[in-house]
Amino acid sequence: MLFFLTILSDAVGVAGGALVSVFLLGLNFSSYFHSTYRALVYADVVQGLTKPVFFGFIIASVGCYFGMNTKGGTQGVGRATTQAVVVSSVIIIVVDFLISRTMIGIFGR
Repeated sequence: MLFFLTILSDAVGVAGGALVSVFLLGLNFSSYFHSTYRALVYADVVQGLTKPVFFGFIIASVGCYFGMNTKGGTQGVGRATTQAVVVSSVIIIVVDFLISRTMIGIFGR
């Protein structure tokens, strides 16, 4: 679901930018969307939609692993949750670096 949540948050971000630019800055609505569309780069879209797929898989896999190997009652659940968050955060940082380097190699940006 992280992939779809990313699409939703991107759309809300563009809509929020449109509201700010139109109502606070006095920019024309069509001018905002035209300049936003011109600034949009294919490589950014691909990278922005590829990373959530990997990150969602990492979060789900690490969470399931630590959840299924929990021992020690309620204290074990708390310990497993903390370990899952730490491990998934570290793995996400490493995978983020690898995906970014790969995308830079592919798209040259």
